[in-house]
Amino acid sequence: MKASKKKPRRTELILTPLIDVVLFLMSFLLLVTEFSRQNEFGDIELPDIKQAGFVENPDPQRLVLMIKESGVIYISGDAKQDMEVKRCLEVEARLSRERGTTLSNRLVLVGADVRTPWQHVQKVVNWCVDRDIRIWRLAFATKPAEPGSR
Repeated sequence: MKASKKKPRRTELILTPLIDVVLFLMSFLLLVTEFSRQNEFGDIELPDIKQAGFVENPDPQRLVLMIKESGVIYISGDAKQDMEVKRCLEVEARLSRERGTTLSNRLVLVGADVRTPWQHVQKVVNWCVDRDIRIWRLAFATKPAEPGSR
């Protein structure tokens, strides 16, 4: 009998699924990192509160403004100048207006260090109620009450 010589099978590596998975993981990690940065308060110590409502299922895309003791305002972990903050509020209001109304329907979360003078918080509130912006839903970040402090 004659031995048949089989040609060795040529194997090839298909990289397309691997590239798809790597790109998916990278985009997932970038999104998760950005969302976690928005909820960081850094070295801002929030004030205590005795009674407050808890926001059930907060909007993950809500605008979060954090105010340091010095009056510097942070959005998504980045320090912003006053005009940049006002511009962000204008854009937020424009994007979140309901049809047929001039009021924004999205909640804006404002957090301030316990040592922050009220004038810095009041400045942000005044910008929100400005006639060109008209954001009426504001929430203020506080520390949860400790058990037994009521």
